[in-house]
Amino acid sequence: MSWPMSGDAPLRIPSPWRNAWYQAVTSVVPGRKRKEHRVERFGLFTYRPLAVQPGSFLEQVQRVSADGQVFLLARPLRALMDLVCLMKIEWQGMGWIEQSLRVDRDAFNDVTGADLRALSNVYKHQRVREFLQELQRALGLEPGDE
Repeated sequence: MSWPMSGDAPLRIPSPWRNAWYQAVTSVVPGRKRKEHRVERFGLFTYRPLAVQPGSFLEQVQRVSADGQVFLLARPLRALMDLVCLMKIEWQGMGWIEQSLRVDRDAFNDVTGADLRALSNVYKHQRVREFLQELQRALGLEPGDE
């Protein structure tokens, strides 16, 4: 699934994160402690833990090789939900995703009910599970849709 960009709507991020958003590359990691590393040529890298269920950290995460390096990269839906979890974002409708995050609705064409169910088992936060339920309704997916 790719995420085409659309529109020129402003990004609406809760106020404590607005300035930090442009200053750091953020990664989600298992564990309990936040870590930061400043790399002179590239800036500040911040690694933030999220409360996820044991054994589910790699759900919808792929292993990628580039330039002789190997890294883990969240698939787009997982990245969206990590952002929702990290920033404590409540469901604001598809308009928020399309306008504030500049994600075209067509980017969700390949999302299945199984994808959403798999992610609902990842996070410990009720807010994230509710966001996924609302997203499922907005996409017109039934609980059994594959």
